[in-house]
Amino acid sequence: MTCHVSYKLSVFSLVELFLETNDLQKIMMFEERCVDSYLREKDTLLHASQEEKIRVMGDRLVLKC
Repeated sequence: MTCHVSYKLSVFSLVELFLETNDLQKIMMFEERCVDSYLREKDTLLHASQEEKIRVMGDRLVLKC
């Protein structure tokens, strides 16, 4: 079974994907893991001390370099 997914990126562009059901499920699982990770980190930072917030931000910078 093939799913058709369209995303409108702007007024002038449109990306169309034709995905198998299995591939669509993998993308959805990946998205869910990313959102869960983001929400966990956001919650941790909300309750973290100032020193912990600085450490986490420093770790992010190291990962991006």
